[in-house]
Amino acid sequence: MIGLRSWRFITLMLASLSLSLSMTHLLELPQRMQFEQTLWIEVTVVENVYRLFGSVGSVFEIGAILAAVGLAFLVRKHGPVFYWTLGGALLMALALASWIIFVAPINAELAKWLTNPVPADWTRYRDQWEYAHAANAVIKIMGLGALLVSVLIETPIQRVFYSEAETEAEKPLQPALATPAFHRQSTDGKGELVCPYCRQSFSLTWHRYWAAPFGEHHCPHCHRVSHLEDDSVWVWPLRLAGIGSGGLALFAIAIYSFQSTLIGSIFFLVGIFGVGFLGDKWIDGHLRQLKFPPRDSL
Repeated sequence: MIGLRSWRFITLMLASLSLSLSMTHLLELPQRMQFEQTLWIEVTVVENVYRLFGSVGSVFEIGAILAAVGLAFLVRKHGPVFYWTLGGALLMALALASWIIFVAPINAELAKWLTNPVPADWTRYRDQWEYAHAANAVIKIMGLGALLVSVLIETPIQRVFYSEAETEAEKPLQPALATPAFHRQSTDGKGELVCPYCRQSFSLTWHRYWAAPFGEHHCPHCHRVSHLEDDSVWVWPLRLAGIGSGGLALFAIAIYSFQSTLIGSIFFLVGIFGVGFLGDKWIDGHLRQLKFPPRDSL
């Protein structure tokens, strides 16, 4: 039976290969949009330089989705890892659905141009074909990113050992004795976290947010490390949607306004950092709790 690590390797490889095909379209978009009618049709329709994208590419596309769904099943009991994996699988499936809805009908129309006259409004077909491929690339970037995060958040940053020489006073409170009131909202709107060891609260500032990319926070009072965990199954999908929605919205606006992939990519990054992470920090500070780290056996 294939182990979890091997399944993850297969999933990430297939998702990367699938993304590589869409990245080709995304990077070619600025130059191809300057092609005149004869050149664009010659390259795309007559010579059909993308013919292997349909045969070999479909294996990567469908294989990545099936592998991601299988991986989500394997990690279904891994908490946040499951939600990031599921989010990655859904995004890869969304890219395929987008291709079926927006690209496949255009491919069928382009095939008719080999024997029939090219319509006068041929740019309408070209624009939908090019921009749909570019949008799919962005969706796959987010999907692969979610799959990578699902691996990174399960990678231990540090191992915490507790020796038998520790006194009872030095040991952390056991989760069974802990009260559920680990989280309160601060009056400054930043969100307030409560250390599960000393029960002291502290604000989630931007400095603390960026210093804990995987949710490991150092209490400023007792200096112990605790972990952010979810209180609800919808928190992680909400995080993913929050980070991606800002970037996708500005990317679409830039592509429509400037018809430039470069400007769209810049707007995408601005949306992620300016809008997405703002919402992500709010979720950390208002919807998530600090809990004890898992104890490693000696």
